[in-house]
Amino acid sequence: MLISTKRIKFRWIALSSLVIILMIIGIILIESGFSYKFNNSTKIPEPNSEIKAVVNVALDQDRQTNRWTEDIKNLCNISNNIVSDRLSYSLKHSCYDPNQAWKIRNVNCTGYAAVQVSILNYMFKTLGMKEYHAEWHSGTVYFLGMLMPAPLRSHCYTVVYGPNGTSFLPDACFKDLVYDGWIVNKENK
Repeated sequence: MLISTKRIKFRWIALSSLVIILMIIGIILIESGFSYKFNNSTKIPEPNSEIKAVVNVALDQDRQTNRWTEDIKNLCNISNNIVSDRLSYSLKHSCYDPNQAWKIRNVNCTGYAAVQVSILNYMFKTLGMKEYHAEWHSGTVYFLGMLMPAPLRSHCYTVVYGPNGTSFLPDACFKDLVYDGWIVNKENK
């Protein structure tokens, strides 16, 4: 029994539409579903000269493109790229010192956040953006209001504070593991 070409075309369009709709719903759930409950914060040391040199090169390369802006999201994306290009996720090493994490390379979210905080604060200082600063935070991860299971429950992350109480949550660790580095949009204190 032959199926008509109209029927085949209709089924193909229906299936394609369903896949696209499910992808959009998935992205919306991921984008709006994750949040952190703040637990603690720690002071992160300045980056060493090697990290500063990499940041300066990245800023210079970005300035040479037509898209250069000192927009906070652009700087956060640059830091996401630097950190995720340099580090690899591993449960073996946990360190608060960005210079040590940079040298070890295989670190967990603690090291990712430490390096990203030091890079962002160096960028803000270099560019004279005194109204911004980055902090290293540790928190509990929730998805759609539910506590994540044990291995995913606790996470260290970067928070960038700006003028008028604005905050951003770039996450190079998530950029490496899951998504684009902007998976979490809010922190609850």
